[in-house]
Amino acid sequence: MLDPFKEQGYLRKVRDIIMRNSEFITSSEVCEYCCFSLSVLNRLGDQGILVPARVLPGSGKRLYALEDVKSYMASIRKEPEPPAQGEELMTSGQVCEYCCFSKSVLNRLEDHGLLVPAKVLPGNKKRLYSLADVKSYMDSIKRV
Repeated sequence: MLDPFKEQGYLRKVRDIIMRNSEFITSSEVCEYCCFSLSVLNRLGDQGILVPARVLPGSGKRLYALEDVKSYMASIRKEPEPPAQGEELMTSGQVCEYCCFSKSVLNRLEDHGLLVPAKVLPGNKKRLYSLADVKSYMDSIKRV
């Protein structure tokens, strides 16, 4: 049987983080799991949104409670909504150009439920995203 995690390395890492049965994960693992950079994690910590559960003495290494990270991700996860009549839709290429990131980043955001297509065309499976959803996502990361 094919393991879908072998196709995408980051999913394998996320699976490993979850399956190792540890209460705590490192800053880099949080960033991998949540699909954002260390600077975003630091800003979330400064705002008191996602704070380390422990800081190791001496090294200053920050450890986060896995349940806190999962809870944060569940709170920001976006459910797909059908596009409104006459709503402007964008292809994945247009979204990447608009947001200045690669298709692999878009795929990661979609896998994490942070930016989901408003419509998937039958046949070619082309994903179309609502311009309003894309703008909303970009606004949400600017606030962080």
